[in-house]
Amino acid sequence: SWDQPPVFQSDRANRHIEVAEYLVSKGLAYKCYYTNERFQFIKKEIVDSGKMLKSDRSWANKIESNSYAIIMQSPSIGKLLFSDLVYGNVDIDSNQVDDFVLVRSDGSPTYMIADVVDDHDMKLPTFFEVQII
Repeated sequence: SWDQPPVFQSDRANRHIEVAEYLVSKGLAYKCYYTNERFQFIKKEIVDSGKMLKSDRSWANKIESNSYAIIMQSPSIGKLLFSDLVYGNVDIDSNQVDDFVLVRSDGSPTYMIADVVDDHDMKLPTFFEVQII
C-alpha cells in the first residue's frame, strides 16, 4: 500500500528543470530560443502541409530572445527500441518521433518531463498509460 503523501508536480518544478538542464549538459536536449512568432509560423506550416515536419534544429542554442524552451532531442536516424509489458518488444523508426518540449519558454516544465522525473524519483517500477483504440 502507498503510505506517502500525494506528490504535486507543481511543487517539484525546480527538480524537473534541474533534470532538463542536466539533459542539455549531456547533449540530449537543447535550448531553443524561438520567438513566439516563429513557433506560430511553424505550427501553421505543419497544419497547412498536413504532414509531420521534423524540428528545425538550426535554431538550437542560438540566442534570439531572453527566454528559451528546453527541447528533448530525438534521434535523427535508426530505431527507438523499448520493452513494453503489454506489447512486448517495440521498435519505432526515429523519423516518426519528433523533438518535444521539456520546459516551456516561460520556465514551466511540461507533463512530459514532470511525469518521468517524478516516477523515477518515487522509484516506481511500472506505470500504466491508457491507450484508446
